[in-house]
Amino acid sequence: AVKPAAPVALAAATAEDISQAQVLANATKAHEAGYVIPPAQTGDRLANNVLGGWAGKKIEQEASIKNQANTNKLVREEFGLPKDAVLDAKTFDDIRKKAGAKYEAVRNAGIPLKTDTPFRNAMQYLDGASEQLLKDYPDTKRVQEILDLRDTYTKLMPVTTGGTIDKVRLLRNEAKVNLNAQGDVVKQALGLAQRKVANELDDLMQRNLDRAAAKGLVKPDLVADYRDARKVIAKAHDVETVTNTVAGDVSARKLATLLKKKDLSGNLEKIAEFGSAFPKSGRDAPGLGSVTASSALEAGLSLSELAYKGVGAIPAAMGMMVGRPVMRAAQLSEPYQNAVFSPRQAVPVPVQAPLATLLRSTQQGDQQ
Repeated sequence: AVKPAAPVALAAATAEDISQAQVLANATKAHEAGYVIPPAQTGDRLANNVLGGWAGKKIEQEASIKNQANTNKLVREEFGLPKDAVLDAKTFDDIRKKAGAKYEAVRNAGIPLKTDTPFRNAMQYLDGASEQLLKDYPDTKRVQEILDLRDTYTKLMPVTTGGTIDKVRLLRNEAKVNLNAQGDVVKQALGLAQRKVANELDDLMQRNLDRAAAKGLVKPDLVADYRDARKVIAKAHDVETVTNTVAGDVSARKLATLLKKKDLSGNLEKIAEFGSAFPKSGRDAPGLGSVTASSALEAGLSLSELAYKGVGAIPAAMGMMVGRPVMRAAQLSEPYQNAVFSPRQAVPVPVQAPLATLLRSTQQGDQQ
């Protein structure tokens, strides 16, 4: 009568194995991108109970410090910046200006831009309030400035490429200011609407240029350059929104949130996937404060050991003070991370690493 429980237990074990395999796959990808992952975060029981216990919670802080530097490095590589470039507001402005230089050829193309159905539809529901919503909930509050934007751009007549380029730049700058208005939901809503109008104008210009190129009115290279410049400028805006431009640190966790809303590629996708899979090791460095080699808890435990056992406990107390920082450094070191997360392993389980194997042997010996 108890036999049917076996398939259930087997199914649970299989689900756990699949989950473990996914965690290890994510950890391997993160490692290949240059990140370090504390073994305890891989879900392996030995790593959790032994390695994680020895290293303590402080390892997550130390991993986050290392990973912050790697995130910044990946962003510099993505934009082709020097290794020592500071990721501040000026740097992102410079990236956009350099890419924007390709817009000048489009500015002088002399192609009139005509609105189309996709653009008009986007403008009609600019504030997200559909006809059905307003019919069902007539008390829905709306922002007048957004309604004014909607009315202006819904009736937009044919415009020039030059005027549109300038308007897009102006809208993005206004959106940036309004989105940074902390606590002001009206301004933030307006900022989102302004950013949407800028994106829709860019899309409209792209569609008009594509049609012009198909008719032989502009060179295909001009359209390709414009498309590439758009991508770079959009990326620069996206990354700046998740960057502490005072500290020069990009937030992997905030970029992970952005990944849920839009497609990212290249190094930005790697950063976002890491931030999503290992948020404890991807905390923003500015929020961690000062990170010392030993924590107050470790010092307190060592003093307790001394108080309880007297002078004879000095070696053990010193071992606790020194041992944990050494263990953390070892687990986050390049050789150990390579051993744990090497994609060449037939079975990529952290306990196959030399240190973990030694700890397993020790643990088994203690049990006998």
